[in-house]
Formats: sequence, C-alpha cells, structure tokens
Amino acid sequence: EWYQRRVRGLLSSSSPFHSAYRVSKAGLNMLTKCMALEFIEKGVLCCGVHPGGCKQIWVVQMPLFSAGSCVDDLMEVVTKATKDHSGLLLRNKLEVMSFSGLI
Repeated sequence: EWYQRRVRGLLSSSSPFHSAYRVSKAGLNMLTKCMALEFIEKGVLCCGVHPGGCKQIWVVQMPLFSAGSCVDDLMEVVTKATKDHSGLLLRNKLEVMSFSGLI
C-alpha cells in the first residue's frame, strides 16, 4: 500500500532528518504500548491513530483526503475503539497497522 512504499522510502534514506523521524516514531510507538499496559486496569484506552494522508503541499505519492475527511475518520476510530484495541496502532475503519512498519 501507499504507506508501505512511503516507509520503505524513509528507511532507505541516509538523511539525518529521517533518523530523527524514525527515532521519534519508535518512541511514540513504545509510549503507546507502555501507557496501554499502565492504564488498562483503570479503564483508560490508549492507542495510536494514523490519520491517513491529508492534503498538504509537501505530501506526494499517497492518497490525499480533505482535512474534514481525515477528522471524520479519526473521530470514528476514537468513538468505536474498544479495550481490545488498547496498545495498537489504528487507522480508519479500525484497521490495525504494524508499529514496526512505521519506524
């Protein structure tokens, strides 16, 4: 899919900015998993949500959606996610994504 192509492009780059991007993503992914474990006993759902490709001038080679459409998809995930989704990375329609593919 488009995001897998984008990730492969990021991983193959030697730019120092891409290293910072990958490290920050890894930190967010681990934070999501740790918070999910910490707060599930208190009934708090913690998950990552991938918004999809919103129309921006610097985004290329991926499907682009209006900001309103991205917000609608995010709100659907937020309102329909259950404790079974805790600690996962979700995209629209509650599709589970791999953390490892986005570092």
